[in-house]
Amino acid sequence: MARLAFVTVAGLAATSFGQVDHVHLTVDTESGQQGDQILVETGWYQGEENISIGQDGYVYDGNEILVVEFGDTYNGGNAWDGRYFGAGPRLTSDFFFPTGRLDGGDFAFEVVDVSPVSGNGTTAFGWAENHNGNLMNIADSDGASKDDRSFWVGTNRHMHHQIISSTERGMWDVTMVAYDMNGVYVDADPFTMRFSVVPAPAGLALLGAGGLVAGRRRR
Repeated sequence: MARLAFVTVAGLAATSFGQVDHVHLTVDTESGQQGDQILVETGWYQGEENISIGQDGYVYDGNEILVVEFGDTYNGGNAWDGRYFGAGPRLTSDFFFPTGRLDGGDFAFEVVDVSPVSGNGTTAFGWAENHNGNLMNIADSDGASKDDRSFWVGTNRHMHHQIISSTERGMWDVTMVAYDMNGVYVDADPFTMRFSVVPAPAGLALLGAGGLVAGRRRR
């Protein structure tokens, strides 16, 4: 399996990369007509030509399932304290925006399933934007509603400060579905990313002690 490792250096969310520099995933449609199905695309970003989504729905690096590793301990003074975290792959909505095929949409990615790769167990998996220690646009697999489980990407947005978290160590398959909050476009097919949570020898705190910021969606 191909691996992409993320580490924290000197309290900052810096990254150490494996075979690729980043993993970007974005939304598109066939024609931008109402009722088109959303398409989740990857491999279009420079340096990510080997990244793809296979017929089985997994994200691949070449012929191997991509495994994203993280495992520093979060200490930001909020509800994620004690979780393992790392810099996340980037969920975006900007690359195909100039084509007009996203017109009228307002897109988000919902975490719909978290499954252990081997053995049993459960974890709460989170996705959020980090701004100086403040968590915004939070999606959590344990959320009570679809909105609580969703990471908003809107249209023509490319957010750089995305982090992921897990309450438990282990290897997890996280399945997500892109959908249109405005209902113009039909939900995408599910896709799955594999994450390996391996705690660092000495977990470092994320710089800045901030709280969970209110206002989950910003249009």
